[in-house]
Amino acid sequence: MEGIHKRISQLITKVKVTPSALSKDIGIQRSTLSHIINGRNKPSLDLIQKLKNRYPQLSLDWLVMGLGEMFPIKPTLPQQEIDLNTTPEPIEIPKEDAPKPLPTPPVEMPIQAPERNSNSTSSPDLIVLKPDGTYLSYSVKA
Repeated sequence: MEGIHKRISQLITKVKVTPSALSKDIGIQRSTLSHIINGRNKPSLDLIQKLKNRYPQLSLDWLVMGLGEMFPIKPTLPQQEIDLNTTPEPIEIPKEDAPKPLPTPPVEMPIQAPERNSNSTSSPDLIVLKPDGTYLSYSVKA
């Protein structure tokens, strides 16, 4: 089984980057990367995290343990281009699929007798509103 230093070398070859450019990209010294590639030092967790951040598709199983593929192919849904400068067309829902309104239960309101104002004789004491929009008014005669 080959070591992690060989897999880092393979990664550099695969992504077609020089060790100097990679060390600069991930923020480490060139000598640090050189020592790891030559097998003199083992990579730190920090270096592995930096490689993963730089190459998000990189398999950590492959890099650390040599299992699987370097860049496993994951099935993705086809991307649809979205133009943010246009207004989307409204979606029409067929009437048979449209949601039905919920029945509204009748609301019972307590009837309170208004306080009598002895100064006003022209206003009715009770008004009954009918569903057809008409009303009945009742007055108490003194």
